[in-house]
Amino acid sequence: MKKNTIRKRRSVRKKKSILENNIFSGFLFLIILISLSAYFFIFFPFFQIESITIEETEGLNRDSLEEYIKKNITQNISLFTTKSIFLISPEKIEEGILKETLTVEDIKIRRSFPATLVVETSEREPIMYWCKDKSKESCFYVGKVGFVFKRAEVLEKDFLIFTTYYTLPKDKKITNAKMIENFFLIKKELNGAGLKIDYIKISSPTKIKVSLLNGFELYLLREDIDGNLSKLKAFLKKEEVKLDEKLEYIDLRFEDRIFYK
Repeated sequence: MKKNTIRKRRSVRKKKSILENNIFSGFLFLIILISLSAYFFIFFPFFQIESITIEETEGLNRDSLEEYIKKNITQNISLFTTKSIFLISPEKIEEGILKETLTVEDIKIRRSFPATLVVETSEREPIMYWCKDKSKESCFYVGKVGFVFKRAEVLEKDFLIFTTYYTLPKDKKITNAKMIENFFLIKKELNGAGLKIDYIKISSPTKIKVSLLNGFELYLLREDIDGNLSKLKAFLKKEEVKLDEKLEYIDLRFEDRIFYK
């Protein structure tokens, strides 16, 4: 009876030992597999970025773009470096280029396996001017989302001009896309009423001043441009005031009244 019990105990121990060995072997194999996979994806030469293809660079500096990308594809892992196509962050590089290169309006970086990056860019196009003051002696081009990106040596006649009560921020974004949309709405509505804009000024956090070549100014509420323009249209239809050199301003900022002088 004792002999049978001893044999059973030995048999159980043997099974546990085999099971433990199998688990350890499996765990060791998994670690080796993960290590080999990591090496394959991170350091294997086949997936190291070898070329950068830049498309649509008319008006942009191809060399500076390529140099910036090359600096940002190298990753340091412990004592080793890699240019693995799997580790790069296209979004981060795109964001950096848009901040560093103000003449770039949009950029898209995509992977082309096994070792190429394809870069598609578009140049920032000027749609209006921002001037430091109403003298218009120091003016710059502004793109569609509000970035100032290049000095304007000659002012084109049909371009809108605007100034601000604040100075140019470090990131060169002088206004936003919504405000630019409002500027063009102002231009459209005033042109329809026979009024020509000299320049627009963001006068305060709440006030927009429109200086007209007709000889007077409009004061608009920054947060209600559309409503103020509708009010102006109704006011002009009633012909309550003559739009001549004697008129100084029309103030449309108040909900239930229009002031003019």
